[in-house]
Amino acid sequence: MEVSIQKGVENVATQTALLELLKERPSQRYSKIEAYLDLVQKAKTQYCPQELDRKDYKLANGSCVVTMTGLAEAWHWHRTTVREFIKVLEQQKHIIVERFDKSQMVTIPELQGKPASCVFADALKVYSHTLMQEFNGWINGSMTIEECADICNKAFASSNTMYAALCAEYLSGNTSDELPYTEELFVQHCRNIIISSICCASLKREMKDETNADMLDKMTTFYKDEAGCDWGKFIEASMAFADLTIKGTSTVLQQTNIEVKNTFRKYCKPFIAIASAYWAKRLVKDC
Repeated sequence: MEVSIQKGVENVATQTALLELLKERPSQRYSKIEAYLDLVQKAKTQYCPQELDRKDYKLANGSCVVTMTGLAEAWHWHRTTVREFIKVLEQQKHIIVERFDKSQMVTIPELQGKPASCVFADALKVYSHTLMQEFNGWINGSMTIEECADICNKAFASSNTMYAALCAEYLSGNTSDELPYTEELFVQHCRNIIISSICCASLKREMKDETNADMLDKMTTFYKDEAGCDWGKFIEASMAFADLTIKGTSTVLQQTNIEVKNTFRKYCKPFIAIASAYWAKRLVKDC
């Protein structure tokens, strides 16, 4: 019975022993499962052929270096068959392949774990989310500027301590001693998050109970009613909104009557709300 790789090897890390038991005799041609298991074993040990210099490759958890000739000899396959098998595994996202002139670096996603910087990126996302929660008092009007500033001071002061703790956590779980963030860069990200959070909280304070969805509905109404569902007109209008929110005036509206100007001013609020929500998410993502 032909066993599907996708269904038969759902957890390569825990089924190694079972698959080893099911192997055919080594003198025979490898089955597809045996070939995949061989890739898994190589990835677990960060295998690199002796004839290649492993210093030329950035091997990480779940990665190995292979050659088509080496795999063909080990699996008793033709090189063309090996190449096609690797290609299918890659297309089905069972492996990630980085190709070089005479070799390939294969990564098994299930063995790879999180990216090196993930512990820091996750911490920054939590940092941002927690900060916005603490700003709820400022948003609903029950917190003074001094109280809000105290939250910011404490949050910024904690960035150095948080960095030291994250470094210890990262280094205890990774073989590499190269940190994905310097302390200066990490503290800079924390400061950017605080600045972004203050801007967003202040805007939400003015929006009161209106949500981003409410703002998007209003801008959709403008697109339909004022721009006539014409993307060109909506883009031109957006340029006017940007001018009004940044400069207080717009050359696009210079030749229009007061009624049109008032309509545009009315929609500046949803415009800036949507734009700021996008950039707030982007700022945290870029961390």
